[in-house]
Amino acid sequence: MHQTAIRLALIGLCGWLPPAMKPAPVNPVSAPLVYEETMLVLVSKDGVAAVVFRATGDGTASYDYRFESKDGTETETGTRPLSERKDAAGRYVGEQFIKAGPIVVEWSQGDPKRGWIYYTPSTVKVHPALASQFAKLDLKLFLK
Repeated sequence: MHQTAIRLALIGLCGWLPPAMKPAPVNPVSAPLVYEETMLVLVSKDGVAAVVFRATGDGTASYDYRFESKDGTETETGTRPLSERKDAAGRYVGEQFIKAGPIVVEWSQGDPKRGWIYYTPSTVKVHPALASQFAKLDLKLFLK
């Protein structure tokens, strides 16, 4: 029997796959993010978002976003905080995700003027742009 058929049969029968047949994990790409004058345009199968950042001076940040669905029927705007700290067990907690509509990209703090983003290029495309273009950028230009 072909390996794909075996995999589908195992999933269908018990929802389980032996380790050798599990798909390889997709590791996200990490990229530095300088807040000043930076806008990110995030494109996914669901739509496109423009995101601009403000550093708060203590390693946290906030962002403004505009989202437009691929079919143009949904739009969303807003402002959200970003924060990260270690809890008593040493785990990172806080507002660690940039969310614009259904698009989500992980974030972590760097220093007061910079952070990091983590994304999977097969799921989200990231385009840097100037923050001054935030209000007037036609988001449809990024959709295929």
